[in-house]
Amino acid sequence: MIRVLVAEDNAVNRELLRELLEARGYTVSEACDGQEALRMIEQTHPDILLLDISMPVLDGYAVARKIREDPALAPLSILAITAYAMQGDREKILNSGFDGYLSKPVNASALTDELERLLRKQEDRNTPPHQSPEGQANGKPRAAGEKERYESMEKSNGGLPPQFVHDLVNELAVISSHCDLLKRHVGTGSQSSKRVDVIKAVAHHVARELHEHQCQLTAETSRRLDQVPYRDAETDSSSKEPKCTKL
Repeated sequence: MIRVLVAEDNAVNRELLRELLEARGYTVSEACDGQEALRMIEQTHPDILLLDISMPVLDGYAVARKIREDPALAPLSILAITAYAMQGDREKILNSGFDGYLSKPVNASALTDELERLLRKQEDRNTPPHQSPEGQANGKPRAAGEKERYESMEKSNGGLPPQFVHDLVNELAVISSHCDLLKRHVGTGSQSSKRVDVIKAVAHHVARELHEHQCQLTAETSRRLDQVPYRDAETDSSSKEPKCTKL
């Protein structure tokens, strides 16, 4: 029997994930914060860890880092479950020791596909991906001060604050989870069931709009960052100032 540990601080999300997993034959245990997740790993020896990024005590990144630093735990497959919707979040997560990524609200089919993929590759899992040095692109260090200048670009570019987007998507995921649980009680075809479907559809629509908004903003930010000059490794012998090239 395949053992799955669900580390998620929201009780409704944990219940929904448990039902999805147990319906597919998995044995499920739960943890409500990062520290408890580490204790449960030692106790239950799961085959796969479903790990929420934003949790109390220790967040998902800290938990993944501790797992990868421990040779006895390092082979564990970790699947991120998160409300983060920015375009670059997937790359950040995969470069932080996670083996996969699913956004909230969790799609049952996508969850099944990811679990099956992780089980297939579990035996020959490689070492965690090496995280590229921060502030570099194409092997060239960004000119001093440019990182700081552009860190707040999204805020000044007409976009929604990232923390606001994260919190709102998380709440929409809770609404969607409540809808799934409610439908199990009211059944299908009834007037109540139709109303629940409408509420869930609205939650998905808003979450999708937020995701698309942030992706467009990130694309614009990336385009502007591509115009920032980078210092060349070589300098002109006739000048003390380094030569700059534009990408």
